[in-house]
Amino acid sequence: MPPRPSSSGSCCDATPGEGALVGAPTDCESDGRVASTPVSGGTGQPGSPTPAPGQGRPRGLYTGVEASDVWYQTPRGQAVLAMELDALRPLVDRFPAPRIEIGVGTGRFAQALDCGYGLDPSEEALALAGRRGITGICGVGEALPLASARFGAVLLTFTLCFLDDPHSALAEAARTLVDGGGVVVGFLPTGGPWAELYAERGRQGHPVFRHARFHSVTDVQDLLTGAGFDVVASRSTLRQPPGLDRYTVETAQDGVDPDAGYVVLSAVAPPRG
Repeated sequence: MPPRPSSSGSCCDATPGEGALVGAPTDCESDGRVASTPVSGGTGQPGSPTPAPGQGRPRGLYTGVEASDVWYQTPRGQAVLAMELDALRPLVDRFPAPRIEIGVGTGRFAQALDCGYGLDPSEEALALAGRRGITGICGVGEALPLASARFGAVLLTFTLCFLDDPHSALAEAARTLVDGGGVVVGFLPTGGPWAELYAERGRQGHPVFRHARFHSVTDVQDLLTGAGFDVVASRSTLRQPPGLDRYTVETAQDGVDPDAGYVVLSAVAPPRG
């Protein structure tokens, strides 16, 4: 999956926590593959000298939001998209609506997964997601401008590696979930060829991937349990290496496959007080 770029315009001025606004309407490198709009970067409260959580990265981290979507219309992009959605959909469907994707980007995944809400720091991205019927909310993952106990599912399809503070983001996700709700996290696990490719590009100074911090499956499991979640299911796909001229659509498998380039974990939220 190509990067879902963030525009230079940020609209992250919402206050997180109980009673906050729930919904305010408002991809491409050579292999075309990875990860989503970062849910970090933002401006905090107007006039406040204190940076908001997630402000550590520059607002203009990505450019060319519409270009990122074009790759998914190519034969390679369509095949990779089909595999990723096949891994995600059964785990997403276990949880009730309403659903929200953190780092929604242009809304392609949210639309395909019947996710009616999307959060992103980019006004440009949210405008494009809105064309797909997604209700956009501007904010960052580490300080969600959402009321507690509001959603049945929170999705992070490719966002985890771009978070400044993954633990805080998952704790915030738990706060917004109803009893019986859960989180679905998709990621490129360290040790696999896809994560290693982009990690190496980051080490070489790539403007997008130098901000990414990839995680192992154990890392993500520990982050989830540390935020109070109970990991209940996993799926794996994308066993083909990056750089192919053509990808064959694979059927995603239940469980964690050490040879897979994309892994999805689902976890049930901790019981509310």
